[in-house]
Amino acid sequence: MAPTRLLRPRVVLLFVVLAATLQLVAQTNQSTTHQSIFQELQRYDPLVITLETDLSAIQDEPDSIARWHKGVLLVMQADTIAHRYNVSVKARGNMRRKYCEFPPLKLRFNPEIPGDTLEDSDDLKLVSACNENGESAQLVQREALMYRLYNQLTDQSFQIQTARLSVKNTGKRQKTIERPAFFIESAAEVAQRLDMSPYNPRVISSRSLDSVSYDRMCIFQYMIGNTDWSLRSKHNMRMFKPEDGLPIAVPYDFDYSGAVDASYAVAHERIPIKNVRERYYMGRCRSEDVIQQRLVEFRQKKAAIVSQCDTMPELEKNDRRAVRQYLESFFELINNPNQVKQNMVDVCEGQKK
Repeated sequence: MAPTRLLRPRVVLLFVVLAATLQLVAQTNQSTTHQSIFQELQRYDPLVITLETDLSAIQDEPDSIARWHKGVLLVMQADTIAHRYNVSVKARGNMRRKYCEFPPLKLRFNPEIPGDTLEDSDDLKLVSACNENGESAQLVQREALMYRLYNQLTDQSFQIQTARLSVKNTGKRQKTIERPAFFIESAAEVAQRLDMSPYNPRVISSRSLDSVSYDRMCIFQYMIGNTDWSLRSKHNMRMFKPEDGLPIAVPYDFDYSGAVDASYAVAHERIPIKNVRERYYMGRCRSEDVIQQRLVEFRQKKAAIVSQCDTMPELEKNDRRAVRQYLESFFELINNPNQVKQNMVDVCEGQKK
């Protein structure tokens, strides 16, 4: 009997260690399977949402001020509330806040958590139609399409989730408005998905970035006719850095691109084009051979890129055809070596004065 009594404490200890191990494994599995807010929203197709907030207070704020306001976001399935989120809401953006009756918004899904940075994984941008007209609705669909075009080229891009948005104004001008909209993946989630870290150096140069990723981004911006970006000022651009490798730049906000062709979009005075429909290459100077190497990927993915226009059912036939024709003109250009040299080799960042 004595040997049996001596073994009992060891058996108890073994069970304690085993139980602790199983609990740790369960916690690990739970953390790895945890879905972010953006991933939760991606489960719904279509995503139908109702935002309840004091829209009057948001609209009445001066352009220089953007305060957080309380709100509720409801995910709807038919007439049933599938999910309810308490959120904080504020206006964002510069030009669109001045131009739009309904400004772009930023939603914070954990309003009790302090901080106000794009690194917050539960802070999502919500882009919606500026005004109550068909043109604004189509512009939102066109811009959403630009994100998906870049998704076709690389995972190093912001993902989006389109939505049917109803906004119930709880303020002094109480009414409900309906708009097409889309959520943009947070920078923190992009970093996690790419196994990188957000990167925000005080000074950035294209020479310090991964050259293949950078050139791809510049050619994409040229393809859609977008000059509303700047690496040096980090305008409409976020940087991410892998643990072992060079940083990358990921663009966003494409409403000023020629492919979207918003009525309020104008070319920057420093860029020698008359309107945003004209393409202008803003990438770093490369040899003709290097540019041609970079263009191989675009030629190979032409069918997937152009056919992406047909995956936007809300995009009207005329708008779909206009975007497709604009993209086709890019592929015609890159199949002409003289045009490539003239527009993408001879015109480049290093040639600008």
